[in-house]
Amino acid sequence: MDKLQHLKIRLEDILLATKNFDKENFIAKGGFGSVYKGELQSSDGVIDVAVKRLDPESEQEKHEFMMEITTLSTYRHKNLVYLVGFCDTGNEQILVYEHENRGSLDKYIHNPVDLTWMKSLKISNGAAHGLNYLHDEVGKHMKFKYVHFGPLKTSEFVRVGIWGTKSAGGPQNHWSFLLEKNHKPKMITIDHGDLVYSLMLTTESLGILYTTKKVGGWNGGDIVSEVTFSWDEEIIVISGMVTLSDGTYPGYIIISSLTFITNKKTHGPYGSVTGTPFSVPWDKESFAGFYGRAGFYIEAIGVYLRATI
Repeated sequence: MDKLQHLKIRLEDILLATKNFDKENFIAKGGFGSVYKGELQSSDGVIDVAVKRLDPESEQEKHEFMMEITTLSTYRHKNLVYLVGFCDTGNEQILVYEHENRGSLDKYIHNPVDLTWMKSLKISNGAAHGLNYLHDEVGKHMKFKYVHFGPLKTSEFVRVGIWGTKSAGGPQNHWSFLLEKNHKPKMITIDHGDLVYSLMLTTESLGILYTTKKVGGWNGGDIVSEVTFSWDEEIIVISGMVTLSDGTYPGYIIISSLTFITNKKTHGPYGSVTGTPFSVPWDKESFAGFYGRAGFYIEAIGVYLRATI
């Protein structure tokens, strides 16, 4: 505790900075308390701060409060919030951070209009960098494996898409090929003709091949193509066409063609190149599988991407 004395901020200074926690300075309410913006007088001048005032009845205990202070005061990283100081007086437990003027992450995550798949990838990649810093670069000096400062809306994988039908369908229509750890794509089997009817994915790990069940194909095509990948091939773009089915089962929004572009070559197109085109490129992320909906045809497809650090 003595090592943290330089971070202690008087309650009077916090009250002055937030105008006594005036409602006009209120930013948000989280699981552990309320956050207010303020202007704090320091030795370096006036700085903009975000003040988290913990609710006395919150679930964050004294140990977690001190852990957050110790961790954020010890380690510095661009993807970790900067701790200015804290106040622990009477019933008041307060954390003071540098104010991030772009606001909280949740306002971007909960806005489907502005949250493009590229922004999702950047958010996940940034979070991954911060966690990697805690786990690998400083984790050996820490007694805990993971630090949770509040609800984290992140995942190892990002789902991009979906292209094709937007209807949910039943559980029998949903499919997913998610690559397990240390698995690489070896072959994609496509049943197609004028449309894409079914898909299977074969992966390789330690010289052993693993093949998924076929998805789709309640109605068969004329051609079965096997797209094989060499050991050093990486899928970097997936593109295709979306169209409306006709014939025996008309009116379905489905995938009419697929093309797989790797760092070595272009595979495809498979199916008919008519309809509305879509393309899914990526840069620093790596391919981690497919997901979608299927019945008589491949009705929709999306991509799993893994953020690389």
